[in-house]
Order: sequence, then structure tokens, then C-alpha cells
Amino acid sequence: MEEDDIANDIGMYASSPLKIRVDTPKKFIEISESSDVSREEMKWNEKNSDLLRNWSKNCKEALLAHEVKAKKYKKLYAIFGLPSILIPISVGIMQPYLQENDLIVSLLMVLTGSLSGINTFFDFSRKRSKHLEANAKYSELHIQIQSILAIPKRNREAADVSITKILYQLNSINNMAPPL
Repeated sequence: MEEDDIANDIGMYASSPLKIRVDTPKKFIEISESSDVSREEMKWNEKNSDLLRNWSKNCKEALLAHEVKAKKYKKLYAIFGLPSILIPISVGIMQPYLQENDLIVSLLMVLTGSLSGINTFFDFSRKRSKHLEANAKYSELHIQIQSILAIPKRNREAADVSITKILYQLNSINNMAPPL
């Protein structure tokens, strides 16, 4: 079968409804998406709306928790990062006055190395950005859910479609978000 025949078989270039041919031992079965006209949409009710409200509340809690974690890692990054920069600069400036105090210089350099090592090992900067990313994703989903709920029920997208989309997004965010 040539490439054009394959593309036409899966409806990529067809202007008519998509038809999929399933090859069976002796015949082809044609399935058309137009045969799915009897599908009824799930209507919005309080149970569906409550589910979205609950997910929205969970998103709000998660985004706040990730914001707190991001601030914590920002502080830790500053606590361990700034001294490892400032100590060597200070020692360099004070070198003429510290020539007799090799022990102090040595201890300051060990402290600088330790702080740099801790900062590098725990990677507070990366952890902070991961939490900020999760915060932004949860915030975006929270706003999206609130937007859906703000629309009158009769004008909303079908409940099952909206719930499925939100559930996929929520699961995706939950999987990428760092642990709290």
C-alpha cells in the first residue's frame, strides 16, 4: 500500500466524515464517526458542580502550599548562597589584616566550601522553581474551574467533557508537582 493510500484510509485528506477500515481476514468493516449521533451529553447538576468546586478548593490549597514551599527554598538558597559569595570577597578585602590569622582564614574558607556544598547538594534553587511551576499550574487550573462554574449551566460545555478535561489536567499537574 502506498503512503497516499494509507493517509486516505485514515481520513487525513478526506473532506467527508472520518472512516476507519479495520482489516479482518476476509472483509473490511467500516466505522464512521457519524454513526455516533445518538450520544447524549451529561447534563450539569449540583453533584457535578460540587465535584468541580471541590477540585477548585484542592487546587487553591495546593497552590498556596507550593507557594509556601517556594518561599522556604528561596530563603534557604539565600541563607546558604549569599555567605558563600560574600565570605571570600570579604576575606580578599581583609587579607592584609588577616596575614597573622591563618586559622581564621582557613575556617572561613571551610565554612564557604561547606555552605556551597550544601547549596549545591540540596539544589534549593531548582526546588524553588519546581514549586513555583506547580503553583502556577494549580493557579491556572483553579481559575479555569472557576470560569466554568461562572457560566450558567445551560451554556456550559457538556458536564462529562468538562469533567474529563479537568481531571486529565489535574492528574497531569499532580504527577509533575514536587512533593510537599
